[in-house]
Amino acid sequence: MYRYLDLISATLRHSLMPHLLIASGLLLLLPAVFGIAALDAQAAAVPLELGLSFLGVILFSPILQPEQEAGVWAAVASRSTPYPAVCLLRALLSLLLTAALSGGFVLLMRGNACAVGIGHWFGAVSNAVFLGGLGLLSAATGGNIAVGYMVPICYYALNLMGDFGRFSLFSMMQGGGDNKLLLFGLGTAALAAAVGLRQYLQRR
Repeated sequence: MYRYLDLISATLRHSLMPHLLIASGLLLLLPAVFGIAALDAQAAAVPLELGLSFLGVILFSPILQPEQEAGVWAAVASRSTPYPAVCLLRALLSLLLTAALSGGFVLLMRGNACAVGIGHWFGAVSNAVFLGGLGLLSAATGGNIAVGYMVPICYYALNLMGDFGRFSLFSMMQGGGDNKLLLFGLGTAALAAAVGLRQYLQRR
């Protein structure tokens, strides 16, 4: 138990803290960019889907980054804690932070007379998990953290230009949102696949 707590503490201090600061900065910027006062349910989805989606890119994509150097991978592989468990803890920590930051922003909007609820919160978290999973899987496949940022950002940009149906990031802005559970499931599956793929490639 204590070794997992130490791992969480080390992850926060050494690898996740810079990304957490960037994510917090994004949340501080969003009210100035979009305005979050007295919005109806559909309008309130705009800052959530356009802005909070990036939390996944910021917090999930770097999960595999510490082991990109061969020397670091050798050290991690020699530990008693299995590498998949290390990555799972990082992913859970990123998910908790994403949920907490999204929840705080939704509560801020609610305090500003916006018509938001748990559906808006889950929609924002689902977008973040989907983009984060896509980024992490891309990073694991390409062996480069830069790819892990570029692919989800490209997917985001393509969503702005066309309708992706059930895979759309912006369904709540269009009055829908019933696809968010699908996005959450796909994002979670991509996170798991990324960890498995990375371990397989490193051991070849």
